[in-house]
Amino acid sequence: MGRLRGTRPRPGPVPGHVPSTGHTLAAFGSGWGDGAYPTWIGRTAAGDVTCFVTDFFVVPV
Repeated sequence: MGRLRGTRPRPGPVPGHVPSTGHTLAAFGSGWGDGAYPTWIGRTAAGDVTCFVTDFFVVPV
């Protein structure tokens, strides 16, 4: 995470903007693991994206 625009790692998401598309994104560290986690996309009845839900396989110990 520290390599994004020369910033230090932070506890929250790092917002980003893609000028060529106008899209906004959020990058965040997942802690441990390989970085491949299933993500579901929530949509409205009209098909607009409303949310993302990612399972980080966190198991209580």
